[in-house]
Amino acid sequence: AINLHFRKMQNPRIKFEVVMFHSQYIPFTKPALILGDSKYEVDATSSLGSLYNFTRTKIQFEPSDIVFVFSGRKVYTVDINGHRSYNPQGLTWEGGICNATKKFIIVSDIGKHFSALPNAGFQLSRLLGAPSACTPNFGKLEGNFMPFVLTDC
Repeated sequence: AINLHFRKMQNPRIKFEVVMFHSQYIPFTKPALILGDSKYEVDATSSLGSLYNFTRTKIQFEPSDIVFVFSGRKVYTVDINGHRSYNPQGLTWEGGICNATKKFIIVSDIGKHFSALPNAGFQLSRLLGAPSACTPNFGKLEGNFMPFVLTDC
Protein backbone atom coordinates (compact mmCIF):
# COMPACT_ATOMS: atom_id res chain seq x y z
CA ALA A 1 0.00 0.00 0.00
CA ILE A 2 2.91 2.38 0.62
CA ASN A 3 3.81 1.99 -3.05
CA LEU A 4 0.61 3.92 -3.86
CA HIS A 5 2.09 7.02 -2.23
CA PHE A 6 5.16 6.89 -4.43
CA ARG A 7 3.63 5.52 -7.64
CA LYS A 8 4.51 8.62 -9.67
CA MET A 9 8.25 8.23 -9.06
CA GLN A 10 10.21 7.44 -12.19
CA ASN A 11 13.48 5.49 -12.24
CA PRO A 12 14.00 5.40 -8.46
CA ARG A 13 17.49 4.57 -7.21
CA ILE A 14 16.16 2.86 -4.10
CA LYS A 15 14.32 -0.45 -4.06
CA PHE A 16 12.15 -1.66 -1.20
CA GLU A 17 12.54 -5.13 0.23
CA VAL A 18 10.17 -6.25 2.96
CA VAL A 19 11.41 -8.52 5.74
CA MET A 20 8.66 -9.31 8.21
CA PHE A 21 8.84 -10.68 11.73
CA HIS A 22 5.50 -11.64 13.16
CA SER A 23 4.49 -11.71 16.81
CA GLN A 24 5.55 -15.34 17.16
CA TYR A 25 9.14 -14.11 16.91
CA ILE A 26 8.86 -11.85 19.96
CA PRO A 27 11.94 -13.31 21.73
CA PHE A 28 13.95 -12.56 18.57
CA THR A 29 12.70 -8.98 18.22
CA LYS A 30 12.27 -8.01 21.90
CA PRO A 31 15.61 -6.13 22.20
CA ALA A 32 14.75 -4.02 19.14
CA LEU A 33 12.22 -1.72 20.84
CA ILE A 34 12.33 0.17 24.12
CA LEU A 35 8.95 -0.08 25.83
CA GLY A 36 7.55 2.69 27.99
CA ASP A 37 6.03 2.38 31.45
CA SER A 38 3.36 0.21 29.91
CA LYS A 39 4.22 -2.83 27.82
CA TYR A 40 1.70 -1.45 25.31
CA GLU A 41 3.73 1.66 24.40
CA VAL A 42 7.00 2.13 22.51
CA ASP A 43 9.45 4.92 23.29
CA ALA A 44 10.33 5.82 19.69
CA THR A 45 13.03 8.30 20.73
CA SER A 46 15.03 5.61 22.56
CA SER A 47 14.12 2.85 20.12
CA LEU A 48 15.76 4.53 17.12
CA GLY A 49 19.15 3.83 18.73
CA SER A 50 18.28 0.36 19.94
CA LEU A 51 17.14 -0.63 16.45
CA TYR A 52 20.63 -0.02 15.09
CA ASN A 53 22.17 -2.14 17.86
CA PHE A 54 19.61 -4.86 17.16
CA THR A 55 20.02 -4.96 13.37
CA ARG A 56 23.80 -4.62 13.08
CA THR A 57 24.29 -8.25 14.12
CA LYS A 58 21.50 -9.66 11.93
CA ILE A 59 22.63 -10.48 8.39
CA GLN A 60 19.12 -10.18 6.94
CA PHE A 61 19.25 -6.39 7.58
CA GLU A 62 22.70 -5.71 6.08
CA PRO A 63 21.59 -4.90 2.52
CA SER A 64 18.64 -2.77 3.65
CA ASP A 65 18.58 0.95 2.90
CA ILE A 66 15.51 1.39 5.11
CA VAL A 67 14.20 -0.57 8.07
CA PHE A 68 10.51 0.01 8.80
CA VAL A 69 9.11 -1.11 12.14
CA PHE A 70 5.33 -1.29 12.33
CA SER A 71 4.56 -1.67 16.00
CA GLY A 72 1.25 -2.99 17.24
CA ARG A 73 1.68 -0.64 20.20
CA LYS A 74 1.18 3.10 20.69
CA VAL A 75 4.33 4.99 19.77
CA TYR A 76 5.42 8.16 21.55
CA THR A 77 8.33 10.58 21.33
CA VAL A 78 10.02 12.38 24.20
CA ASP A 79 11.01 16.05 23.94
CA ILE A 80 14.02 17.69 25.61
CA ASN A 81 11.92 18.40 28.72
CA GLY A 82 10.94 14.74 29.06
CA HIS A 83 7.32 15.25 27.95
CA ARG A 84 5.66 12.54 25.88
CA SER A 85 3.92 13.21 22.60
CA TYR A 86 1.71 10.68 20.86
CA ASN A 87 1.38 12.72 17.68
CA PRO A 88 2.58 11.79 15.14
CA GLN A 89 2.50 8.09 15.85
CA GLY A 90 6.02 7.48 14.57
CA LEU A 91 9.57 8.74 14.30
CA THR A 92 12.60 8.61 12.02
CA TRP A 93 15.86 10.43 11.39
CA GLU A 94 15.52 13.28 8.91
CA GLY A 95 17.56 12.41 5.82
CA GLY A 96 18.79 9.13 7.34
CA ILE A 97 18.37 7.06 4.17
CA CYS A 98 21.29 4.70 3.41
CA ASN A 99 22.99 5.52 6.72
CA ALA A 100 23.48 2.30 8.69
CA THR A 101 22.83 4.03 12.02
CA LYS A 102 19.88 6.18 10.89
CA LYS A 103 17.91 4.16 8.32
CA PHE A 104 15.04 3.36 10.71
CA ILE A 105 11.37 4.28 10.81
CA ILE A 106 9.08 3.39 13.70
CA VAL A 107 5.32 3.66 13.13
CA SER A 108 2.37 2.70 15.30
CA ASP A 109 0.06 0.31 13.48
CA ILE A 110 -2.83 -1.10 15.41
CA GLY A 111 -4.24 -2.78 12.31
CA LYS A 112 -7.43 -0.82 11.72
CA HIS A 113 -8.32 0.33 8.21
CA PHE A 114 -4.72 1.05 7.16
CA SER A 115 -4.62 3.85 9.73
CA ALA A 116 -0.81 3.76 9.81
CA LEU A 117 -0.46 4.27 6.07
CA PRO A 118 -0.47 8.09 5.92
CA ASN A 119 2.00 8.31 8.81
CA ALA A 120 4.22 5.63 7.28
CA GLY A 121 4.36 7.62 4.04
CA PHE A 122 5.07 10.81 5.98
CA GLN A 123 7.89 9.18 7.97
CA LEU A 124 9.37 7.73 4.79
CA SER A 125 9.43 11.19 3.21
CA ARG A 126 11.27 12.49 6.29
CA LEU A 127 13.82 9.68 6.06
CA LEU A 128 14.30 10.54 2.38
CA GLY A 129 15.08 14.13 3.38
CA ALA A 130 11.82 16.12 3.29
CA PRO A 131 12.47 19.59 4.74
CA SER A 132 11.90 20.11 8.46
CA ALA A 133 9.08 22.55 7.64
CA CYS A 134 7.06 19.56 6.42
CA THR A 135 5.43 18.57 9.68
CA PRO A 136 2.39 16.31 9.89
CA ASN A 137 0.23 19.42 10.43
CA PHE A 138 1.67 21.30 7.45
CA GLY A 139 2.43 18.79 4.72
CA LYS A 140 -0.08 16.05 5.29
CA LEU A 141 -0.67 13.41 2.71
CA GLU A 142 -3.87 14.25 0.90
CA GLY A 143 -7.00 12.83 2.45
CA ASN A 144 -10.66 12.31 1.66
CA PHE A 145 -11.01 11.53 -2.04
CA MET A 146 -7.24 11.86 -2.69
CA PRO A 147 -5.70 9.67 0.03
CA PHE A 148 -2.70 8.54 -2.04
CA VAL A 149 -1.51 11.85 -3.49
CA LEU A 150 1.39 13.70 -1.89
CA THR A 151 1.16 17.41 -1.19
CA ASP A 152 3.81 19.78 -2.56
CA CYS A 153 5.66 19.51 0.74
